[in-house]
Amino acid sequence: MPASRGERRATGWGGLCFAFLAGVAVHSLLISSPLRLTQAVLKAAEPPRDLRDLGSLKQSTVESAAGVRRPEDSLPDALKSASEGAAKSSEPVGKLGGGVRPSRQHVEAQKGHAVGPTEEGKAEPGLGAASVPPHDLHDECDAMFGDGLFEAFAASEAELCRPNGSEDAASLRCWSLQHPYQRQRGRWSTFCEGRNLIVDFSRVHEPRSATKTRKYHTFAQGSLQGACRRTAEWTTFSPSRWMNHMRPQMESFQEVSRAGEAAYAEVEETTTILMARDEDCENTFHSAADHINLYIVSRFLGLSPASTRALLFDTHPDYPYVDLIHDAFAAAKPLARAADFGGAKVLFRRLVWHLESPGSIVNPSMMDPLRCTDSPIWNGFRAQVLQAFNLWNVPPPQKPTVAFILRNRVPQKNLGRILGNSDDLLRVLESGNALDFKAVDLASMPFKEQLAVVRHANILVGVHGAGLMHVIFTAEEAVLLEIHPPYRLDRHFRFAARLSGKLYLPMRTTQPVTCRGTSDTVTVDAEEFRHVVDAAVRLARSFDSGHAECGLYCNPRLLALDKARSYNETVGVAPLSTKFPC
Repeated sequence: MPASRGERRATGWGGLCFAFLAGVAVHSLLISSPLRLTQAVLKAAEPPRDLRDLGSLKQSTVESAAGVRRPEDSLPDALKSASEGAAKSSEPVGKLGGGVRPSRQHVEAQKGHAVGPTEEGKAEPGLGAASVPPHDLHDECDAMFGDGLFEAFAASEAELCRPNGSEDAASLRCWSLQHPYQRQRGRWSTFCEGRNLIVDFSRVHEPRSATKTRKYHTFAQGSLQGACRRTAEWTTFSPSRWMNHMRPQMESFQEVSRAGEAAYAEVEETTTILMARDEDCENTFHSAADHINLYIVSRFLGLSPASTRALLFDTHPDYPYVDLIHDAFAAAKPLARAADFGGAKVLFRRLVWHLESPGSIVNPSMMDPLRCTDSPIWNGFRAQVLQAFNLWNVPPPQKPTVAFILRNRVPQKNLGRILGNSDDLLRVLESGNALDFKAVDLASMPFKEQLAVVRHANILVGVHGAGLMHVIFTAEEAVLLEIHPPYRLDRHFRFAARLSGKLYLPMRTTQPVTCRGTSDTVTVDAEEFRHVVDAAVRLARSFDSGHAECGLYCNPRLLALDKARSYNETVGVAPLSTKFPC
């Protein structure tokens, strides 16, 4: 029997409702917190996989390699993968969340256009010969802060020393590229991997100078040996592409006909990273450059923390961040120093030269103007560190939680940008309600304690300084409130907040700066600070489904709308009426 008009109308409205709800579901997934998608892909990506299978690409710069992409999953598959936690994902770790949004190459591939060369370097038949350049913002950001960076490194592989066929024959391969800010200076970002190479620690000497820029080893000829033959690429590769502290050791390399000829005393079976840290490795910002590079190299080479050790190849003090290096990246054995080997000759089954911090994606000069946000590499690094310290599965704060970073002068360092009226600013925070705050001097705390404080905060506040780099480890949704003194125009932490997927609120004080030698004291107008903090708190209150849409001070009647929360301020208070009054 034909449907009646009423039945057809009901069916039509039902279909429209179903389509609308389905559209909302897809839209919600697309714009949902990047963290959830990142979590799903990270979970599926463990343990780390070797990313060097991308080496069939043969372009040597970020721009050229970024234009050659493997076709991504179709959008429905990507959505399905994300909604199911990406449990069966086969993408390498470098591709953290890139499948949710189709790239231009994917779109062009669906149209039947060429997306780049095949493994043989030729366009597929019938698809045309021209490759599609990455002009859109998504691909530009991916090339610098996502999977495109891994592809560029893979394309640059150079075999510098080839096994000679003897027992325990050695090899050496390196990967290098130039970030945008390195080109004018002719600098490179390079890391290397050697097999069966011998380090003669009797020829590895400690520096005589106490200056921090000279706290690096010197190497006598033959400090590095191996049963391999240098290739033509060795000559073209060095010395311009070696990192600063890698170069002198590589230049000391000596070929041997067989490993036994070198009369090595022991064999190190554990994969070992030679890590010459930044000269300012006590500084959170400069250390982060080292640590994110460590994540990039570990992921690219498929290094597991449980089977990797680190050899600190400098004479800097340990500083707090050695715990991060060990626990998150090199937990197989305690951290070692060159002196620990007592001048012995040691054959390393697998030896990795660290990507030193001058070549880093932490540098805000990577992009001008700043356009990229929510980097898969930055978020992958964050996840690996938080997992290592059992701080990954931490629920977000129930109410705005402020970590206020204070800087204090210490005898060892005449630290600058000290807040001259920190008590006034703390009183501003005390005047708020339904929020928590803690004032901390991170420099006086072990790294794990620093991490725990910021992990439980969704508002990070402080004067421009290295501690603000901890914005990486704050709650999944968080705000960074950076106070700039009049004379600082740096964008370091605006950049860090963006690439970490966090919100950024700047404040520039116009109050006079006073000096104590080379150390300055910064004063902040308390009322202006109140306005900016109010904005940060309003944002933090919007991170969940609560109804307390207010700032630093919340009317108890508004707070009472959030019945799921037990605020002290709402005891015996009737909630604001939400009944339509007209």
